[in-house]
Amino acid sequence: MKRIEKISLASTLFFLTSFLFLAVMAHAQSAPGVTQVAMENGNCAQITKKLKVPLNKALMVHKGMKNTLNSDQPIDKYNRHVNILVGNLEVEAGRMERLLGTAEQNGCNKLVQLMRGHVQNTKNIFQNMMATIQLPAPKKPLAKQNEELKSELDNLMEAHRKLSSSLKSKT
Repeated sequence: MKRIEKISLASTLFFLTSFLFLAVMAHAQSAPGVTQVAMENGNCAQITKKLKVPLNKALMVHKGMKNTLNSDQPIDKYNRHVNILVGNLEVEAGRMERLLGTAEQNGCNKLVQLMRGHVQNTKNIFQNMMATIQLPAPKKPLAKQNEELKSELDNLMEAHRKLSSSLKSKT
């Protein structure tokens, strides 16, 4: 009788330990959570690729603004070319912000963390440029803001390179 109790106790402990071990292992594999799944299924890589397009277009806006400011043409609120450039900056900053919203929904926390501040700063620079265009002599303030824009876009490009290289190394 004691032998049967020992065998049943040992087998019960064995099965409980095995079950506990399997439960812990299953939980440990799912612990990386949403970020791991999003990185594995390629959503973050796709969003990172999609971010490259508005980023390049924003760089083109910066170059266009730099060329315009270096030219002899008058810069004021009636200059259609400047208004179009600043409007294009708004569009591209908005696209980047929408892509970051999508990234946040898909669990791409690293992407959002690296780029959110720079995209917000780019939007702030756009708003400042819109206000500056209304000034009587906007050329110098626009040149300063364009340099700030260049700095933010460089930071965004660097963050994009880091993300691209980290995503490539995981695949």
